Amino acid sequence: MNHNHDHMAARAAPVLFVLLWSTGFIGTKYVINNADPLTYLAIRMAVVVGLMAIIAVMTRPKWPDRVGIAHSAVRCNGAACCSGSAASR
Repeated sequence: MNHNHDHMAARAAPVLFVLLWSTGFIGTKYVINNADPLTYLAIRMAVVVGLMAIIAVMTRPKWPDRVGIAHSAVRCNGAACCSGSAASR
């Protein structure tokens, strides 16, 4: 991606985050009386996975190699153990 495209993406990211975050509340307000909560969450997560797949195909990011994946796994597990989260118990 060129410099202008990176700058535009950086400027659009907060707006996109707020838009997606706020629509989650609106969607929940309309669905809460008609659907099981886990069904709603599963549908919402499926939509997110689809959107992220589209973004990944469009931007073609550089994926980490095996060392990078292992480093991320160790850091995430170490943070979970040190923070005392329920996942580490």
